[in-house]
Amino acid sequence: MNEPASKARGASGRRVDRALVIFEAIVALTVVAAIAGRGHDPASVVFFVFAAGAIAATGWFLLRMFTSLQDRALDVAGRIEDRERAQLEAEKSILLQGIKEFEADAGTGKVDDADYEHLRKTAEARAVEIIRRLKAKDDLYAEKARELVKKKVGARPAIAEPIAKGAKVLPELREGVPYAHAKSFDDTAAKLVVTADRGLCGACGGDNAASSNFCTSCGRPLLPEAA
Repeated sequence: MNEPASKARGASGRRVDRALVIFEAIVALTVVAAIAGRGHDPASVVFFVFAAGAIAATGWFLLRMFTSLQDRALDVAGRIEDRERAQLEAEKSILLQGIKEFEADAGTGKVDDADYEHLRKTAEARAVEIIRRLKAKDDLYAEKARELVKKKVGARPAIAEPIAKGAKVLPELREGVPYAHAKSFDDTAAKLVVTADRGLCGACGGDNAASSNFCTSCGRPLLPEAA
């Protein structure tokens, strides 16, 4: 079957289903409004019908708006049902359980060594093959997920150009920056002036513990110096 044609027919069918649901909802609202408007004049009944239709339309558009915020294409947590994968998982579990039983039977002498080796090697070979096929499926899922992400966000412009490796940006950053902050771009050591149990950075005057190795304000290495 032609896949694009099948998808087109499926989309067309879903549109027809939605249209049918909307039509049924409008008919139901009309009936409810007519019943509620019994005993009132025709103008009141017409008003009830239009009010019910407006409420239904508002609810429909709000539902469409909220559902459109969810990008189902990126929802790869719930995988599409894969019958082959389920069969492989079941067979793998049976094989692994069988290998354990072979080992138990060999340990109790229920099977001879030659039969045990043959059964174990056959089961292990098949289990390894299944594990490889499952891994290939996982890799395929991951690749599809990456392609979807690239398709959705790859075309967006970058917020800022990355800084080239080795680019000299510190001089520009220092321009117009207060002294203490500008010194944070400098890794040369500063003297730590110790007074009682506290220490002052000789570069920015920041308050630090007497045992500090780096200034908490400007980040410079500190060299202790008694006051």
